[in-house]
Amino acid sequence: MNVILNLNSQERTKLNNMALVQWIKNIPKQLSPNCGPLFTEKLLGTIIHYTAGGSTGGTVKWLCDPIAKASAHFVIGRGGHIVQLVPLDTQAWHAGVSEWPPQPPLKDGRKGCNRFTLGIELCNKGVVVRDKSGKFCSELGGQLVEYKGSPPSLLHNEWWEPYPSPQLNSLTSLLKQLKFEAPEGCVDKLLGHEEIAPGRKRDPGPAFPWERFRG
Repeated sequence: MNVILNLNSQERTKLNNMALVQWIKNIPKQLSPNCGPLFTEKLLGTIIHYTAGGSTGGTVKWLCDPIAKASAHFVIGRGGHIVQLVPLDTQAWHAGVSEWPPQPPLKDGRKGCNRFTLGIELCNKGVVVRDKSGKFCSELGGQLVEYKGSPPSLLHNEWWEPYPSPQLNSLTSLLKQLKFEAPEGCVDKLLGHEEIAPGRKRDPGPAFPWERFRG
């Protein structure tokens, strides 16, 4: 059964009028206003992000707030819970200033990756800071707060929040579903936000196990 979360009557009507194939079965939905227009180019792949934030609910709430001016097609929480925010025929606002690198199927790069990619956000703090007392902290709203997640991993001289198995298992399952239910080409290539916006973005970071997803 398709689950629709917290929609007003206007949003529910809009959602019901969309083609059902654009919403993955059995995944809860929360329609974000931060999206559009429709895709007009063949999809080249999917971009993996981290949220640099906390809970699934908080991430979904923020990405559905017009103030954010950002969204993704899917959010996956640390426990593996998935929420779809944007239909699969519509651009999500996840990539920002970006350029697909010159690699197959393109000989040259292509700017504006929202136009031809899906976006998946993984709830993850990213870089975690260790203070002089040895306590780990993460940034929240421009301030450092105590980090209460899984023990961070020291990678490239920085501490990073690891990606838990339930979250990675849900990502694997979602990508399999997208391969058969979503627009052609959407999972042909998986890139990190850092690869399409180098120097500006760092997600999903070195803690993400690319070897598992680039077989």
